[in-house]
Formats: sequence, structure tokens, C-alpha cells
Amino acid sequence: MAQVDMTSRAPAQGTPARHFALPSRSPTGLASNLNDLQTACENQPGLWGCPLAGASVIIHSAGWVESGLTISCEKLITDVEVLNTIAELCAGNTAGADEIGVDSAISEFAPRGHFFASGNGPDIDGTGHEALRAFIEKRTAEGGAPAES
Repeated sequence: MAQVDMTSRAPAQGTPARHFALPSRSPTGLASNLNDLQTACENQPGLWGCPLAGASVIIHSAGWVESGLTISCEKLITDVEVLNTIAELCAGNTAGADEIGVDSAISEFAPRGHFFASGNGPDIDGTGHEALRAFIEKRTAEGGAPAES
């Protein structure tokens, strides 16, 4: 059962910690009995609610089944995958012009251009170019890649 402020309907768990900018913890509240689709469907919103509520530590978040009566190794692995995803999405990475490479790579090409024509790419000397051409000709003569069946 979640603690809620009756006047604002805001989550009340960890309110003093948030007020004083202290670390707070929050459980996920999972009650599934085994590692299945129901567990994944219950665990995702429970895990997302913790960082969205400002929790700095998520407890009972990996491997717990049956409200903590048992631990599942399989669920531990799937939960850690979900926790890694949430951690990456909450990390606050920026995607500015430097990270995307607008000035260095993207601005160099017209629409429908390709990066293989870049002046920044590794130059292939004559030997490498000839070896690549010989490999292509050999594979073409052999019939290329095998057909999918």
C-alpha cells in the first residue's frame, strides 16, 4: 500500500528526504509468484515509479518473488536488465551537436549521401583495394552467399 498525502494526492514516502535533498529508498512492491510475463508487467511500472518519485535507492528490486519469500535467479537476471535500462535512461546524457557529430560528419553529406564517401574515413592503399576487389570477384564466381532456405 502506497503512502499518499491526502491533500495533494502526492506520494508521501520519502517526503522528508526529498525536502532536505537526502537519499531516499523505495521498494518495487512486486507480488508475483514466478518469473513470467505477469512478473515483467508488474515489475516495469514498479521500477519506473521509484526514480520518477525521486528515490535514490531501489530496494527489493531484483530477484524477489512471492513478496520476498523466495528469490529467483532467473528473475534476478531479467530484473538487472530492466534496472540497467532505467539507469541508462535516467543518467541524463546529452545529445548536442558535438555528441551527434553535426559539424564533423553529418554536415559533410547532402541528403541521400553516405558516410563511405567521407574524407575522414581510413584510406585503402593499393594493396588493400586490390585484395578487396579479388575477394569480391572470388565470392561472386562462387555464387555469393548461400541462399536462405
